[in-house]
Amino acid sequence: MLNPSISVAICTWNRAESLRRTLQELTHLLVAPSINWELIVINNNSSDHTDKVVQSFADRLPIKPVFEPVAGLSSARNAAIDNAAGDYVVWTDDDVTVDRHWLTAYYSAFVRRADVAFFGGKIVPQFEGGIRPWVRAAWPLVKDAFAERDLGPEERSLPTHKNEFPYGANYAVRMVEQRQYRYDPTKGNSQNTLSGGEETAVMARIASEGGHGYWVPDSRVYHRIEAARQSKSFLAQYFRSRGAHAARNSSALTLTCGCPRWLYRQWFLAEIRYRWLSLTGSPERWVQALRDVSRVRGSLDFCRGKAHRPRD
Repeated sequence: MLNPSISVAICTWNRAESLRRTLQELTHLLVAPSINWELIVINNNSSDHTDKVVQSFADRLPIKPVFEPVAGLSSARNAAIDNAAGDYVVWTDDDVTVDRHWLTAYYSAFVRRADVAFFGGKIVPQFEGGIRPWVRAAWPLVKDAFAERDLGPEERSLPTHKNEFPYGANYAVRMVEQRQYRYDPTKGNSQNTLSGGEETAVMARIASEGGHGYWVPDSRVYHRIEAARQSKSFLAQYFRSRGAHAARNSSALTLTCGCPRWLYRQWFLAEIRYRWLSLTGSPERWVQALRDVSRVRGSLDFCRGKAHRPRD
């Protein structure tokens, strides 16, 4: 495509000041006048001053405000699709700082690789107040919780498996496929959970039907990590949501009625191991134990909820 148009989309809920920082950085993008782009900001039923923040940038950004009353990131993403006019939609978050060349790098890839259905760029965590020593020591175990994504310094095609799909804070989808493959409201972060996975599910469906992915490392964003997220409670919540997501996709659990006894035994042993290692172990060991016990708790959450849902 010679001159593709772009819709940048940001979904937000009650993070007005974080959104302000993100929009401020977007005003510094180096974008050629010939590039046709719009910025869609989806207010997912916020109760703070999000609308005022968005309006304050109306004279500096090609901004299109959208209100989505149904809670949940997938619902907000689908509202963006319904209001987007671009040939491609580029997704990012309300807690990132974009590199000045971010959008131009995507545009260049769209022009050169018109055969590609989805694209991904680098996500670099920025820890406000600095990274805590125990987080650094256990980084291979926790980097996904902080949305780090780095698939190398060179542009390349992406294989069709989940381990190398882009992450939600920095990816793009050709609009033809994006309108065909919408986001599942039963997946994705909501105002009460960190379940995630809705964007991976979309890219997996595209790939399963022959669509190709492409890595664009020069399209870089910086993910701002608040100090409060460097905590056991945040990681426990994240890994617990991962456990529930895995259970939802496991035939061993979806085919049972309620929670099997072996899952309770697994939780009991994992709990003992975590409590012991949290007192005696290195960060690498107790974080792994926290991950294991939280995932089992997430599986139990799913099974208990399934047991109480009415049958069709």
